[in-house]
Amino acid sequence: FTARPDLVFIDLFPPSRLAAPEVSMAAAVITTLRAYIAAFNAHNIEATLSHLDADVQVFLEGSLAAEGRETIKPSYVGDFEAGKQVSIVEEPVVVEEDGSLSKVKVVLQTGKTRLDVVYTFRVSDLKQVKHEISNVVTVE
Repeated sequence: FTARPDLVFIDLFPPSRLAAPEVSMAAAVITTLRAYIAAFNAHNIEATLSHLDADVQVFLEGSLAAEGRETIKPSYVGDFEAGKQVSIVEEPVVVEEDGSLSKVKVVLQTGKTRLDVVYTFRVSDLKQVKHEISNVVTVE
């Protein structure tokens, strides 16, 4: 290779163009929620539980229904033994972010049961710390 001073080389791919795009917190939380639903649908108990904080709280229609990952585990086992699958009826939407927590609302259906769920994620590790279940209805 012989250097030619009359040629100018332009860097078409500067490092800033090659860097991975920054993922927004909203996108990260929604991706994590989808991974949790996929783990549930695969009936993978360990993967499902890995998304939950040890002290996760589950509220049903505003009342505390269960607290703690180990307390909730038997309900997942029962769901898996029954062959339950969850589908997304309305796409997840981030409804609140405050820097340490992010809340995502989604409408789900399992069998003939449709429900609204707000999942609260701790931003630092994307663990679910709260499930708020409401508007549970039977659909035909």
